[in-house]
Amino acid sequence: MNLCAVSGATCTASVWIPCRYESMLEQALHEAVYASGEVHSIITRHVHQTRPPTYYETNKFTSSFQSIVDSYGMARYKEVNPGVFTIITFPYLFGIMYGDIGHGILLLCISLFFIYKERSWTGQPLNEIIGMIFGGRYLLLLMSLFATYMGFLYNDFFGFSVNIFKSGYTWPSLETRNKSEHTMYPSNPNGLPSVKPPHVYVFGLDVAWAETENKLEFYNSVKMKCAVVVGVTQMFAGVILSLNNHIYNKDWLRIAFLTVPEFLFLLVTFGYMSILIIVKWCTTWESTHDAPSLLETMTNFFLQPTSLSNPLFAGQMGLQIFFLLVALLMVPLMLCGMPVIEYRKYQRYLARQRNGFPHLDVMRNDTAIPAQRTTARQEPVASGYDAQQTEGPQTELVSDGDANLSDAFNDEAVDIIGEQLEGDDKDHEKYADFEFSEVIIHYVIHTIEYVLSSVSNTASYLRLWALSLAHAQLSEVFFNFALVKLLSSDSTGILVGFGVLAWLGATLAVLVGMEALSAFLHALRLHWVEFQNKFYIGDGIPLEPLDLCS
Repeated sequence: MNLCAVSGATCTASVWIPCRYESMLEQALHEAVYASGEVHSIITRHVHQTRPPTYYETNKFTSSFQSIVDSYGMARYKEVNPGVFTIITFPYLFGIMYGDIGHGILLLCISLFFIYKERSWTGQPLNEIIGMIFGGRYLLLLMSLFATYMGFLYNDFFGFSVNIFKSGYTWPSLETRNKSEHTMYPSNPNGLPSVKPPHVYVFGLDVAWAETENKLEFYNSVKMKCAVVVGVTQMFAGVILSLNNHIYNKDWLRIAFLTVPEFLFLLVTFGYMSILIIVKWCTTWESTHDAPSLLETMTNFFLQPTSLSNPLFAGQMGLQIFFLLVALLMVPLMLCGMPVIEYRKYQRYLARQRNGFPHLDVMRNDTAIPAQRTTARQEPVASGYDAQQTEGPQTELVSDGDANLSDAFNDEAVDIIGEQLEGDDKDHEKYADFEFSEVIIHYVIHTIEYVLSSVSNTASYLRLWALSLAHAQLSEVFFNFALVKLLSSDSTGILVGFGVLAWLGATLAVLVGMEALSAFLHALRLHWVEFQNKFYIGDGIPLEPLDLCS
């Protein structure tokens, strides 16, 4: 009752409620009035209000994914929710870093155990760590499935390749290999050395690469390029989501002078690099020495655009010069476009003020006019509420003793008045302390940050390759030192048993425990920084429902 405005016999409460529950509120009030015999309560909507709270209705499956986003910041009202995309992208990035069939199956068993205990453990006091894992059991389930899937792509089972499908290479016999003093390469059935196999491995990496001397070089090349392509693709998705936000808000000038230049800059630089990677993959090279170096190509793209020693396709030099000019043109467009537009808007605002349209201050004191219970007109998730969370002016429509006053305003009139007052409030709040120099500084910082972050964020996605490589090498080292060496020597069964226990302990403690946590934290960083900074503001107000029991 301390949050209500009391005047005489009237008690006014300003609250927020999701629109889908408005009929339930009316029914609950009707039942309460009927049971108590009190005077009927009147529900109306506020003419306008600022910054409604954000509310997402989650279930036991989506709650853990939404909590990942909410830990960074609550979305603004009507802002794109990254939690929807996190359901797939987060486990996928985790799987890239943790790709192993055996370790993925172990995580899958752990997640299925927690899901099996769901009914008996829900609502029960648990250990802090166990409770945290139990709360994210469905997140762990998808992480384990993607880790297993990527393990099949890497052809990695506890650090070793598995010959699941027929290899595209045929290894020479041991006698031939022992007689030769040179490095042996996989050969075709006719015995001739081959760089290109006669057929492609059905799924994932060919098992033959596991026994080659240059396997680490090959794995590094594939995983590093995949990390770059995946990272650039996710950054493009972030820019497109930013475009969706601006389209919904009908901010066409920001789209033209900010979002489109950002998209084009990323497209002609690192998007172009990703296309080169795919083109190089799809090109048949008679000798690996004939393939151009993408590192040299991209270095010359920025430093020596007219120098291209080994082109990947015809007309590449002209295309690169054009792309570089587009990238250079986008920088001043991002830098100067929005400051000029903001200054023009400020001049129009001053002109309106001089022409007799001053800012209209709406009454902010709920006790000034006694009124019945009121809410605000909002189309989507939330509609009018909670006096503590309401920031900005509120107008009461129904006064004490004259409930019919609300009939004078139909829905259309309320909408028009609300839009006018809200627009006037926004302009006054935005331009009351307008400083053109601060606007210029803001967009200078934004432009520099975006250009530099395009480079740093792309490099940051290389952690996908680094952690995947570290995970595979640790798995191989543990298996070799704990089992292979003992099995290859004249060891007793007791020593072999101790070796198995040591390998199992190292696998569970280091690879399943520490490595999984490390991959989780890195995937969290990639979403919070590299992905969400392209479109997500995250300064919204969470809806906090009133709970009388608490």
